[in-house]
Amino acid sequence: MSQVLMAVKVKKRKPTKPKPKSKPKPTPTLHLPLYTPSKGPQHYHFWLNKTTFNLLPPGTFHRIIESHLTQFPTNLTKRHNYLVAEFPLKAPIGFQGPDVIDWTPFSPAKSTAIRKALGKIMRARFLFRKLLHHMRVDRLKVANTEDIVTMEPPKKCVELVDWQSKQKYLFEAATLMKDISCRLMTHDGFFEDPQAPRNPFTNIPFTQAQAISVWNSISQAGIPVSVAFTAYRHSRYYMPRFALVHSTFIKLHALKQTMKLTTTYSYRERMLDFISFCYEEEDLDFNMAAFTYCIYNYPNHRQIQSWSALCYKFYEAEILYSADPDSLKKAKDYILDSSIHLINSDSCVINLSSVSKEIIPETSVIIDVFLLS
Repeated sequence: MSQVLMAVKVKKRKPTKPKPKSKPKPTPTLHLPLYTPSKGPQHYHFWLNKTTFNLLPPGTFHRIIESHLTQFPTNLTKRHNYLVAEFPLKAPIGFQGPDVIDWTPFSPAKSTAIRKALGKIMRARFLFRKLLHHMRVDRLKVANTEDIVTMEPPKKCVELVDWQSKQKYLFEAATLMKDISCRLMTHDGFFEDPQAPRNPFTNIPFTQAQAISVWNSISQAGIPVSVAFTAYRHSRYYMPRFALVHSTFIKLHALKQTMKLTTTYSYRERMLDFISFCYEEEDLDFNMAAFTYCIYNYPNHRQIQSWSALCYKFYEAEILYSADPDSLKKAKDYILDSSIHLINSDSCVINLSSVSKEIIPETSVIIDVFLLS
């Protein structure tokens, strides 16, 4: 037994070596891109909603640019603010990195591409609106086929569209131009009373869009545009501004037209007031009945026409020099000095009145009625 045990070789266990200490795991290194912009806005493309600004089909622009275009508002002010804030054209100070179009970082190339895309979209939207406008106008009902004055189909036609009634009106360009000028230069004697241009068929004043359309149509028709309509356009088609800025022009027109119409009450009243004023300045007696008779019955007499010319200059000076008292005083003094010659030769007016009353006594009754009125 002992021999058997001696024969068995006892395997000795190898001494265990101490385990080496575990090395600390290296921290993972972040693989950064080749460039890291230090300045400029950062862009993200996790959009939850989209606007309807981009009307062009997909694939028209770079896919990154198209992604940004889905967020541009249709409002002009909001779109401008968004463009300036997110896509400045000039790179900010401290910008680093190549000028390429990438998803997240800012780059001047992306800003330039965005602006070019906006230009194409705006042109497409303008053409689409123009096409839509023509389609809508063609479907409107034609209210009249003949001009309201000539009673014939207009040769140089101007279309006036009324979207509320969904109708369009056809006018001759010259007819509409004359009506607009008469409305703007309306006056009541010497007092100006401008009225806004209107639709002669319905007597409804123009809207701003209608006024602009009429201006363009009349210009394209080759009809000379009046000074009044030009001034109205310079006033942005706003009636209070037109009446305020061009008040001198309107007053002069009212004075000129009133002094031409010798049969109107305003003309006779102003003539008598002026002649009476000239006599008072010279401290002389004024024969009201004689001058009233001659102004009423002989407005084209040489002496009456001379008084009319001085009367026009007198009231014209009041309009032109209303803000310059010194110039107004000089002009009035010159006119009053010129009236002395007429006062000294007014015997012909008195003789004409007396002779006419002797021949036709009934006219004295007319003069008395005029003076009482």
